[in-house]
Amino acid sequence: MNIVADTCFWISLCDSTQANHSEVVSMMEKIIKDNCHRILVPHPVLYETLCSEMVKKPEQVILLTKYFENVVKVSDYSYIETAYRLVEQQANLHNGTASMVDFSIMLIAADPKNDVRGILTQNGRDFSAFCHKHRMPMIDRMEILMAI
Repeated sequence: MNIVADTCFWISLCDSTQANHSEVVSMMEKIIKDNCHRILVPHPVLYETLCSEMVKKPEQVILLTKYFENVVKVSDYSYIETAYRLVEQQANLHNGTASMVDFSIMLIAADPKNDVRGILTQNGRDFSAFCHKHRMPMIDRMEILMAI
């Protein structure tokens, strides 16, 4: 089963100072061990993760690249224009709630060819409406991961 991972998941996974670090490590270890979920990482998530403070902490980058051996990197090429238009549209409505990276994740998750069954995130407010609309679990705890 394919699941898409958001930036905050990777940051929580590699940064032991994050409040949910232990939970996220347990989730990732289960995903790797069970080998029944394939994690899709959109290119914008790669850029956002590796353009953060993380690159100033080599041990985190090394850990991240180790985990990235178990994922599928997904191009956002066919989603870029739509994601940009959605950001522009919400700005015109003075209702900015999602970033272009978030919209890219949602577009990839909604595309039937990607067969996505959930979004792996630690930032529920960004994806709750999308997940509800598409009847897709927002995977932010081990219990949810084990249920899908």
